[in-house]
Amino acid sequence: MQLDQKEDQAQFKLKNASASIKERRRRGLTWYPVTITQEDIGFGGKVVLELERPATRQDLHLFQVGKNACVFSNAPGYSGPDRPVLSGVVTSVRRNKLLLATTKETLPDWVLNASTLNGSTPNGSTLGIDLTFDEVSYREMNQAMADVMGAHGNRLAELRDVLLGAKQASFREHKADDLFYPSALNDSQLVAVRHVVSAQDVAIIHGPPGTGKTTTLVQTILETVRRERRVLVCAPSNTAVDLLTEKLAERGVNVIRLGNPSRVSDLLLQHTLDAGVMAHASYAKMHAMRQTAEQHRETASELAKEGVRNFGFEGR
Repeated sequence: MQLDQKEDQAQFKLKNASASIKERRRRGLTWYPVTITQEDIGFGGKVVLELERPATRQDLHLFQVGKNACVFSNAPGYSGPDRPVLSGVVTSVRRNKLLLATTKETLPDWVLNASTLNGSTPNGSTLGIDLTFDEVSYREMNQAMADVMGAHGNRLAELRDVLLGAKQASFREHKADDLFYPSALNDSQLVAVRHVVSAQDVAIIHGPPGTGKTTTLVQTILETVRRERRVLVCAPSNTAVDLLTEKLAERGVNVIRLGNPSRVSDLLLQHTLDAGVMAHASYAKMHAMRQTAEQHRETASELAKEGVRNFGFEGR
């Protein structure tokens, strides 16, 4: 896994580190120039930008929904590896426009200075947007593997041994009528539900497409929540997690959808952790205090710069 990560990262850097904007654009990794045609406040108070490239540009590109990207400036003084960037996640791509959900609540000054809002043409802008290497998945996988490999004398070690076949999985005895929630599942699906509920280590539901595995899983989660009070549900894709969130919410389960809101279906944003935070009674006060703190930091920075100029230290 680490070899895969290093190779992917090396290839990405090799293709981008010394490549010109023209070359990166040819490879589909960059839009340049772009103009900010719209600025909104998205979910969680983060800035969402609509970026547009010139209509004359019809190059093929690799920008897709869910990809990590960053806005950069090609203005004098903003070149090189240490240039400031504004990171985010692409949430929409259509023709020559895309939406970027950023990680900031306000736009940095260098972004505002590099582009004019409200209808300016991309040709006059020094802004661009690059696809970036996403290390999050690799980092999480490496951490999980390290935890599993290093586990000793705890529950994680027991589960590891069961999954690797070194230890037999154990199950509780159950009765035919021990399920609480009514359902329209068939006999084989109910057997699967009881199989999972009685598992003390691990259980597998297997079946070809269209046999009701998702419906069975939702029923299993309902029964497990009743017994355990709290359940962590994972899936290999955001779409799969969204589907489970939707089905569980329909059954009245209090679901918290974890993950970046920009990768969550719009219909399910109300179930995200960010929605819970924003609904808290103290959120408005906290947000106002954060803005005040940011204003004080900006004022302090300006005063510091002014002091340097007054004492003649600037440029030495």
